Amino acid sequence: PHPPFTFKLDRKRLAESAIARSSSDYEKARKRFADELGPSKKKLFHSLRVPLFALQLVRAGKLGDFGEANGHFAAIMASESDDFDDYEKTYGPLRAALCDELKKLGGKR
Repeated sequence: PHPPFTFKLDRKRLAESAIARSSSDYEKARKRFADELGPSKKKLFHSLRVPLFALQLVRAGKLGDFGEANGHFAAIMASESDDFDDYEKTYGPLRAALCDELKKLGGKR
């Protein structure tokens, strides 16, 4: 028999990866917002969901709430504005705060 599979979460790598993915999604949303409103809104949502899920993993070692970001999705999709600046005022600081917290927690071993 094989020994059981062991997995050690590398919090620093997780934080770096989640922040990079969130930043990429956020920038893609910003660049294409006027041309592709629906897909850009989804990218904006994913730029929040990724760090939220990563924070769950860093804190608890597992995903406990798959619907944690759903309220943000509903609000983003319900908004009728097609100007990214309107979204950036609300979600830019939120995403930055999530990524900052992830950096702090991800650096701990």
